[in-house]
Amino acid sequence: MAMTEADDLAAPGSRAGVVARLRARAQSWLNSEHGAAQRMAGMAFAIRVASAGVTFLSQIALARWMGGFDFGIYVSVWTWLGARRRHRASRRAVIGRANPE
Repeated sequence: MAMTEADDLAAPGSRAGVVARLRARAQSWLNSEHGAAQRMAGMAFAIRVASAGVTFLSQIALARWMGGFDFGIYVSVWTWLGARRRHRASRRAVIGRANPE
């Protein structure tokens, strides 16, 4: 008994059948709301990773350009400003004010 191409495509273990099932699954994922949410989350994650990479490379460039002592001052000031900003934000959250003074 000879198998036709149509029977070959429908065969569960055949390569064409696997490709057809994967293509159908990808199409359903691309058209679903769950897939859209996953793609948006993936893009947000990719943006965060790219931002971290740019920040890391800019820190290396600044350290080489400024030198050790000046870069240490820069990092200290930046850290204090960040801590002050987080402290003020937490104070506003505890007090219940949304607008800064």
